[in-house]
Amino acid sequence: MYLDQVKIEFGDRPHIYNEFLDIMKTFKSQAIDTPGVIRRVASLFHGNKRLVLGFNTFLPEGYRIELPLDGGTWPVYREPGRSGVINIPPPPGGIPQPVHLRPAPGKIIVVSHYMDIVYLKFIELFLCI
Repeated sequence: MYLDQVKIEFGDRPHIYNEFLDIMKTFKSQAIDTPGVIRRVASLFHGNKRLVLGFNTFLPEGYRIELPLDGGTWPVYREPGRSGVINIPPPPGGIPQPVHLRPAPGKIIVVSHYMDIVYLKFIELFLCI
């Protein structure tokens, strides 16, 4: 399942997982449109083709994220009623760089219980359970 993949990929970086949940909540509330959610997710998961393409699961019919045929690093997308692909521009300020959190010596970071709570909240909010 896609959400499990996101949770596993960013288990050590909960701020990215939380940002993904915020994007999905904003999308569900219709505060951003489908092209907007595509741009935000592509930026957040930049460099992880599996997660970027896996997001197609959540897109309305007719929308599709694809990898560019010219070998570019930023994905493109298709939308209903338009021919060709639409480029996803990099975010203002450049390409996001991954953030690696390291605990201070002698400190332990425990995220599993917290991540389970966040995951359940996402399911509840996005899937209306």
